[in-house]
Amino acid sequence: MNISQLVKKLKAMEMGLVSILAAAMEKHKEELIFLNQQQLYERGTDGEGKKLKRYKNKSYAKKKHRLNPLPGLGVPDLFLKGNLLDSMTLKTQGESFNINSSLYYAKYIFKNYGEQVFKLTKGSKRQGWKIIKPTVLKLIKQQLTK
Repeated sequence: MNISQLVKKLKAMEMGLVSILAAAMEKHKEELIFLNQQQLYERGTDGEGKKLKRYKNKSYAKKKHRLNPLPGLGVPDLFLKGNLLDSMTLKTQGESFNINSSLYYAKYIFKNYGEQVFKLTKGSKRQGWKIIKPTVLKLIKQQLTK
């Protein structure tokens, strides 16, 4: 197959690249959600890499720090019993995705910590690409060999 034939096949792919990305993200949604959970638990950071707004209550901040010192004293990890993290979902939208939570108080999480709270940092996005890349390549190969 020469380059022009390859380009023709790519343009005529039954499953477009956006659909391929969406399928790969859907297949690996648990791992992508885990990347967000990990950045919250270990670093207390949002999608822009900023630390979450510190706890106002100093004694609660100390209690949380004893439970998980990783993000730093006073920095929320949004983990206490695990309900929030357990209720996280991923929905694909074109070539991207959104992580959300089905818990009733998720709206307060967004209000308090901002829209970036369930977004991936650049580093987590790179890790996410490493996770989905083999699936993306496999799906592209399947489309090209049809």
